[in-house]
Amino acid sequence: MTMKLELTPELQAGLLVQAQRNGLSLEAYARQVLLERVRQTSTPALSRSQIAGQRIRELHKGATLGGISTRELLKRAASERARPGCIIRIALVL
Repeated sequence: MTMKLELTPELQAGLLVQAQRNGLSLEAYARQVLLERVRQTSTPALSRSQIAGQRIRELHKGATLGGISTRELLKRAASERARPGCIIRIALVL
């Protein structure tokens, strides 16, 4: 498909600068920008809870507290919960 766009001189100059920075012709750069935009909008947006989950998983990787991994802390907490009257308090400072 061929498309004709009328660009203002300012827009054309700005696109040309970006195209040159990327080592592309103006046409190739415009095609790339349009393709990226279509891909962005066709990808389903993540919900706030999904984004939060991703961030938590990223923070969890390699996280330690006093040299103990968060996974080990959770295991200890689970085993301590099995004992009656035991309260565990963990404070994380980020």
